[in-house]
Amino acid sequence: MAATTRVFSASNAAKIEKLKRAAAAAQAFNPEDASEASGVAVSVSGTHDANLSKAYSITTGTAAWRVLGGNPTLKADNTQMVFPVASVSPNTNGNLSSILTGTPDRQAWGWSIETQTSGDSMEFVAQGFTSFYFRIMVDGRYVAKTPVAYAVNNGVNYIKVDFSGVRAQRTIRFEASMQAGFLGLRVKPTESCQRPYVSDGVIVFYAGDSYGEGQLIEAPGQPGALAFGNVAARLLGWDNPYQLSVGGTGWITAGAGRSKLYDQIALWPTLHPGVTPDVVVIATGYNDYSQTPSAVAVEVVNCLQRIRTLYPKAVVIVLGCWAGNRGPDATTITMENTILTAAVSVSDPLVFTVPVSTASSPWQFGGGDTGAPTGTSIGDFELNPDKTHWNKAGHAAGGRRLANAVRGLFFAA
Repeated sequence: MAATTRVFSASNAAKIEKLKRAAAAAQAFNPEDASEASGVAVSVSGTHDANLSKAYSITTGTAAWRVLGGNPTLKADNTQMVFPVASVSPNTNGNLSSILTGTPDRQAWGWSIETQTSGDSMEFVAQGFTSFYFRIMVDGRYVAKTPVAYAVNNGVNYIKVDFSGVRAQRTIRFEASMQAGFLGLRVKPTESCQRPYVSDGVIVFYAGDSYGEGQLIEAPGQPGALAFGNVAARLLGWDNPYQLSVGGTGWITAGAGRSKLYDQIALWPTLHPGVTPDVVVIATGYNDYSQTPSAVAVEVVNCLQRIRTLYPKAVVIVLGCWAGNRGPDATTITMENTILTAAVSVSDPLVFTVPVSTASSPWQFGGGDTGAPTGTSIGDFELNPDKTHWNKAGHAAGGRRLANAVRGLFFAA
């Protein structure tokens, strides 16, 4: 349902070309497909290496790192930095409510800290939980693609990255999620850390529901970092994804005392002041199953108009409707057609659509899940027994389906 003819202004054409460059570079090399890093070991404990005595703290060392995926925010007592990305307003039960008591609606999902150093070892210092996981990336390669658990529950963890005595300039990323907090960096007294600067980076806002949050990804996993949107971002070269998704919500639905999408969008500039997305991806509608299609169509148009007012140059990609184990059935297909038709109706050359349940090969089909397989359903492998949410395999596959669809859109644009 994407528009067949698009006329771009010079600035809009430049934005499309930027995304094409990122996608082409990522097709040649990306963390999802690259082999794991060699010559490096990662360990985690409650005790720091005494040789790494030079500390960069969260109050004085912020020039030594780059933050990805959230708004760096200090706890009131300055003991840790967390990274709110979304809001469950007007509710006050965000997953950061016990840390950011002044803004209890705030939620964190996938976030990362990236630094450059030439040392032969260094430590990330984090407030972690043994039920949470992290990954380390060196020069664009994961040290291990399987997430690693923190060693100390609700306490200080020292994540050591060791290159066995070999010094070299490297970019090192600590990929974490949710309520885990960042406390700083440690290196040897002869070394230093610098913030990496990216000249052609891509910022993407992901709006949606619990799919976008990455809910119910089984251990070892990271709700957030392993969600389909972040997988797609890595495959497309979108280096800075923000998970603005809010579970239980939709175009109209404001589940669990939260806000519908239109009202969520109004909060984005407050949540992320000064941040201008290159891309906005909207993937919602599952929770609008019982809503009237005509009312959903109105909300789609309103949301796209609000996004265009706030972010005049953003490319907007509207996905169809998740099916879960519903088939997809007739109601899901009607909802998807409603969403995509309404998105096309705004006649905005920077708004693109991606079918999900009405795709020639639907992303979810067959009515099965891992708890009740049918033998004819992709959900047998990718859908949790709750019959709604993707597992890790589903998010990994869904991210690739989205990345593939986006490549088709941009290279055909």
